[in-house]
Amino acid sequence: MPESLEKVLLLILGWLFGLLGPAFVNAIKQKREDTACRAAVFSELRSLGRLLTVASHGVHIHRATATDQHLLWMTKQLNIFGNPEDEPIKKFVTVLQSLTGEQRIALLTHTRGEGKATGLQKYSVPVLDARVSALYTFTTGEQIALLGIRTQLGFVDDAVDRARKYNDWTFQKHEGENYKLIIENGNTALDDYARYAENAVERIAAALEAYAAKRTSWVKRIWARCRAPNSRQNCSASGEPHDVQGDAKT
Repeated sequence: MPESLEKVLLLILGWLFGLLGPAFVNAIKQKREDTACRAAVFSELRSLGRLLTVASHGVHIHRATATDQHLLWMTKQLNIFGNPEDEPIKKFVTVLQSLTGEQRIALLTHTRGEGKATGLQKYSVPVLDARVSALYTFTTGEQIALLGIRTQLGFVDDAVDRARKYNDWTFQKHEGENYKLIIENGNTALDDYARYAENAVERIAAALEAYAAKRTSWVKRIWARCRAPNSRQNCSASGEPHDVQGDAKT
């Protein structure tokens, strides 16, 4: 090959690398940022799932509606979202499960106290809200799940507003049927809050399970490729076994 032609080809090749290099770097950087943001969103959802589980349980305690079905659901969710701080709640759930229906109602009525407020709260998801404009970084199934969770949180917030409004009205002068209707509507808002919170928890649990399954599948694929014949050198060069071990620990 003539020397002049070789120089021209090298010049063209260098120009192409200079042109495409930033695009490759940005693509790799964006992928890493998307992966980190996805992990942050699901970490936030895990914390939210625990908070909503405890909040729903608080409503059932206040309303003395902690049925066997609810207690079984509570045990399941605490096993998914719970942490060492929830040990007293687990013990109380166990106590309630050992009682008959009448004993349970009597205990809960005594526990809540007369006129004691429930202290309903709204829960924000700043990381998820910040990523709403970039939902394309999630799979279609994840997008549907995240939007469904956000919708349920909107219902939860609406129930909080209604419960607070009716609670404020109880401090005003109302008599007879009006006061009775205020109490009934307030209790309905509490029941709605618990139901919407539980729906959100179920959706969060399903989303976390799908996310964990996807990560596990990815780890298995990488590990299988590294264990394949003549693959040790490739894996060592790419550093993938180290990444897999780090992800497995987390």
